[in-house]
Amino acid sequence: SLSLRLTGNIVADHKVVAVVAMMVPLLVPLPFLLLGTVVAIVQTLVFTLLTIIFIGLAVEHAEDH
Repeated sequence: SLSLRLTGNIVADHKVVAVVAMMVPLLVPLPFLLLGTVVAIVQTLVFTLLTIIFIGLAVEHAEDH
């Protein structure tokens, strides 16, 4: 589910930038590109952190048995 969420956010960002670029092609898409980059970085950090937590919990649970 985490990978689907990350993929959906990245695809949605690209779609928004493409639509704005078609409507106003000069400098208007630039803030959207910068915002998209920040969102991609945050999403990657969250995805990595949650993956580390899930793996840590799975290993801890496996060691108990």
